Amino acid sequence: RVYASGLAYNDMTVNGLPASASVLDPGFTDYSRTVLYTTHDVTALLRPGENVIASELGSGHYDDTTRTWDWGWDKAQWRATPRLRLDLRITYTDGSEQVVSSDGSWKVTVSGPTRYDSYYLGETYDARREIAGWNQPGFDDSAWAPARVVSEPTGVPRAQTHEPIRIVSTRPPGARSEPAPGVFVYDVGQNLTGWAEIRVDAPAGTTIEVFYSEKVGSDGRASTVGNDLVFGQLQTDYYVAKGAGGERWAPRFSYKGFQYVQLSGPAG
Repeated sequence: RVYASGLAYNDMTVNGLPASASVLDPGFTDYSRTVLYTTHDVTALLRPGENVIASELGSGHYDDTTRTWDWGWDKAQWRATPRLRLDLRITYTDGSEQVVSSDGSWKVTVSGPTRYDSYYLGETYDARREIAGWNQPGFDDSAWAPARVVSEPTGVPRAQTHEPIRIVSTRPPGARSEPAPGVFVYDVGQNLTGWAEIRVDAPAGTTIEVFYSEKVGSDGRASTVGNDLVFGQLQTDYYVAKGAGGERWAPRFSYKGFQYVQLSGPAG
């Protein structure tokens, strides 16, 4: 079993495969009082020989730098850069145990493809910066830096016991309109919580904007006009193509409330 708390979000893999079907783990709390950790049985993901457990961390509430909200999360005393605490507890058939823990011998990099993430505002993903095989056996991490051991929040670690967040259904993109050249709006037919997965065929460096809204304006574009609680980039993802063709991407560190998804980019 792997016990892990990634603050704020922990997208964890074992030998390149997801450690669980859950998303946006662990749940957010007042980190000065409670720090949640998840528990997953990863027996089926382990193999004889070398195994690799890896994580990409998201900012979530723990590293919330947004100053446009009325609730003052950006002023919380526990705010800090994302971090991870992990124990992989292995029980062998002879009854012996081994614990693999996160410590200063782990390796880290900040040069990956996720360049920005905010659970409300959205994400920026540059596929040109993807690192092939980084979370799989055989990867050479000699150029990566040793992990820095940092202090934990003052909250008490507690097992996450609420029902996990999971993808429970997938919908087609729905009716498409083109309110302006190269701007496409999809009506998925229901106001829901989630995100879009996009497939991209575009030259390297092309930026695609994915904007989510609950309504459209008089010009047919997705719109948040009239919502006095949010400002700026709200619910907008940016994907930068690597030019490989057939690229697929979906955000992992944010969620959106929407009925309309608007796609636009230099190449339409």
